[in-house]
Amino acid sequence: MKQLNGFLTKAGAWGLALVVASWMFPAQAKEGKAVVRAIRNGYADYSQDGGRTWKRLTIGLRLVAGNSVQTDKTAVVDMFLDVNGPVLRVTPDTRLDLTTLTFEQTADETVINTELAMQNGRILGSVKKLAAASKYDVTTPGGVCAVRGTQFDITYRAGVPLKVTVVEGFVTVRFGTQTFTVNVGFTFDAALNNGQGGVVPTPPDYTPREIDEAIFVIRITTPAPAEVVIPVPPNQPTTKVE
Repeated sequence: MKQLNGFLTKAGAWGLALVVASWMFPAQAKEGKAVVRAIRNGYADYSQDGGRTWKRLTIGLRLVAGNSVQTDKTAVVDMFLDVNGPVLRVTPDTRLDLTTLTFEQTADETVINTELAMQNGRILGSVKKLAAASKYDVTTPGGVCAVRGTQFDITYRAGVPLKVTVVEGFVTVRFGTQTFTVNVGFTFDAALNNGQGGVVPTPPDYTPREIDEAIFVIRITTPAPAEVVIPVPPNQPTTKVE
């Protein structure tokens, strides 16, 4: 009996220590990524310095927070964001900044912070159900879209008001001083009500084909090949093949 009481006392102490440790040392946010899985119909570039310099985007490239993507007038880019997404399609003539890509793994759930800034263009995405503390925002010059576990289609171009179509889940749109909730089967259009914005049923001829296609592409493509190390005799330099 004394041994049992001693064990319970120790177990309680360990449990208290874990609670104190979790309070004193909270989970640290980890950096997420966006891996390029497909580039079709044209070419795209990426920038690591806010758009001052650009390099050609290639399949398998791993983008991180602070990087930007710019597609030409015909290119379509599909990216895998893993826990911060997972699926994102960048359509032709689009400039997208990956502002924040972080996540924290707690004992019960994964809390993500995904912030994208679309300066011009159109993106489509599929986002898994989010933890209550998670954030997935798409900022445009025409408004901010807060995504909550959904499939979405967001368009903003110079001279073309913001438009947000929701295929699954819902998106909250902050437009001017107003906030609109866009549920599945509905579209927010900033041009409605004399430019005050409004939500209407999505036209029956709208099809989520591109979202479905992007999801399919992500599923069938494999991650970028890992670095391969070729064994060499002792005392010889290691040759790496990318």
